[in-house]
Amino acid sequence: MNWWENTVAPDRNTKRFSLLLVEPYSVVRSTVTSVARSLDMVDIQDAPSIEAAAPLLSSRAFDGFVIALGDDRAGLELINRIRNGSTASPTTAVVAITTERMDPDSIAALKK
Repeated sequence: MNWWENTVAPDRNTKRFSLLLVEPYSVVRSTVTSVARSLDMVDIQDAPSIEAAAPLLSSRAFDGFVIALGDDRAGLELINRIRNGSTASPTTAVVAITTERMDPDSIAALKK
């Protein structure tokens, strides 16, 4: 069963897939958020940085994440926090990444 099969758009009382987008570029962040909201398939929250997302990460469980990795490896650290249970979200939450480039060290870190 796919996540969208549990999502019923018109009934707001039904559990919907909750997504946190962490993206520093405002144009990308607003475009993704706007499209997600117009599709009315997920409940999406967004933050421009890991630091800005911190209150959400500790107070709300998300079913999935879209995380910009960035050059400072903060995105990888957030993925590790999710997988280690250091957020309110399940350790099995879906994680998708965005990045401008990928090097062998980052690929190795993602595989862990």
